[in-house]
Amino acid sequence: MRFLTRYLTVAAVSMASLAPCWAAVHDDGEPEFRSLFKELIEINTTHSAQACTRAAEAMRARLVAAGIAPSDMQIVAPDDRPQEGALIATLHGSDPRAKAVLLLAHLDVVEAKPEDWQRDPFKLVEEDGWFYARGATDDKRQ
Repeated sequence: MRFLTRYLTVAAVSMASLAPCWAAVHDDGEPEFRSLFKELIEINTTHSAQACTRAAEAMRARLVAAGIAPSDMQIVAPDDRPQEGALIATLHGSDPRAKAVLLLAHLDVVEAKPEDWQRDPFKLVEEDGWFYARGATDDKRQ
C-alpha cells in the first residue's frame, strides 16, 4: 500500500483512443498543460510538507473538469498517513478491442532547501525554453 500512496496512478482501461478523447475537450492542449503543470509543480509535495493528497485532489479536479466521471476516480491513502494520498483514475477509450495502458507517475519529491536553489524550488519558472522547479524533470511532469 505504501508503494501506491507514493504514486499518482492512472489506470487507463480499454484505452483505444485517448488522444481523440482529449482533443474533443481541448483543441490546443498547450495552455491547459502549462496551467496544470504549474499547479502541480507549485504544490510542495516533499515529505515534510505532507501535501501529496492535496496534489492528488487537484489532479482529480482537473480530470473531472476534462470530462472524466468522478465515479472513475478515487484517492487512496493509508489510514495513519492521510496526507500521503494517491489518485487512481480509469480513463476509458473508444475501442473496446484495444489493449489497456497503465500509466504511473509519482507526486512526492525530494526535500528542497530554498537556499540550495538559484530560484524558488516550488515556483515554476521558464527560461530559454527550459522549466525550472522541484519535480519539473521528474515524474511530476508525466
